[in-house]
Amino acid sequence: MATVLPPILREFHRQHPGVRMELSESPTAAQIGALRAGEIHCGFFHPDEPTPEFATRELLRERNGVLLPVDHPLARRKRLRLRDLDGVPLVLFPRELNPGFYDQILARCSQAGFSPRIEEEVWPRVNGIALVRAGIGATFVCPSEVRQPPPEVVLLPLTGPAPESRLLIGWNRKLSADPVVRAFIDAATEKAPSAARRPPRP
Repeated sequence: MATVLPPILREFHRQHPGVRMELSESPTAAQIGALRAGEIHCGFFHPDEPTPEFATRELLRERNGVLLPVDHPLARRKRLRLRDLDGVPLVLFPRELNPGFYDQILARCSQAGFSPRIEEEVWPRVNGIALVRAGIGATFVCPSEVRQPPPEVVLLPLTGPAPESRLLIGWNRKLSADPVVRAFIDAATEKAPSAARRPPRP
């Protein structure tokens, strides 16, 4: 979100400078709950299960890489396969925050022939990256999350099967007619990284 959100906010503010936005960082499960309760207008989340009660648009789809401490033996490689992480302590997030993606990680590791060694489960993501910087373990991240890795870590791509993240914007269908909500959704759609790969609107 650190690289995806700024151009969206910039475009929306350009079009609607008088609208005040309230931003709050929450995991996927919390955002879905808030949408159901009508507590937020829209959310950016990473679902791996259907959310038919909401209208959604996919903004980004990325294969995860592996963030490692720079002094880890694997950090000298150019790329990794999942099976290279057998026995490597991993820093993940609590499963209840995004069960679908958590289970996808476990399934990918199982397909690669090993059970992951989960050392820590923390939230928010910045805390997970901090643990990697401290040498506690490795973690899965999208390249868009770590465009300029801190000097204590290295981001390596995965070849072969890898966890894949999908970033969606979701909103309550009842709000689709609200012109301000619609303008924000349109700004998100136009300025998301995936927009460059979509054909222009007719």
